[in-house]
Amino acid sequence: YTNESTGAYAAKLDGSGHSDLIHATGAAALDGKLVVSSIDPYIQWSKTYTLLQSGGLGGTFATFDTTGLAPSSYWTPTLHYGASDLTMTFVSTGKTYATVATGLTPAGAAAAAALFAAHDNATEPMKSLLGEIDALDASSPTDMAELGQGLNQLAPDASDAGFAFAENAALLFSGELGDRIGALQSSAAAAQGRTRLALSGN
Repeated sequence: YTNESTGAYAAKLDGSGHSDLIHATGAAALDGKLVVSSIDPYIQWSKTYTLLQSGGLGGTFATFDTTGLAPSSYWTPTLHYGASDLTMTFVSTGKTYATVATGLTPAGAAAAAALFAAHDNATEPMKSLLGEIDALDASSPTDMAELGQGLNQLAPDASDAGFAFAENAALLFSGELGDRIGALQSSAAAAQGRTRLALSGN
């Protein structure tokens, strides 16, 4: 397999931890552009995505284009060139939902921490919710205030002492918190077209 200087390899990821893969039985020579995109807004950050396997890997891609990936303020896509394979992982930026959302109550902060910890084990409808949260702009005061409001409403009442998020993130998928997740809906931002969180219920 040869990717020439004018060539491009376009690889796609999905929300279940899978990616396109080129399997070359012989040697692979890399140059040109690697374009990675996602077909789902939700991505499993902890996964290692194998994009190419070969009998021997030479060269590197001159350009790594990730503009087609679902946006994230929390992880940075990073390539790893091995002797015979090319993989991609997501490296933490050090930010979490709890560190970027503003106006969090203690219960909201606990919900943020639990959501972030449970991110890669999510199923629907949790995947859709997390995809919407991930797409919010962590540098936008408006988006982060909205995220904080949403997490505060998502959390159980302060009187609900039975909810111990840090001890068991599985609680996110059942019971009262699950009901509140079901009430958290998305809507488009009218002015700028950003993904926004619209709250109903509770």
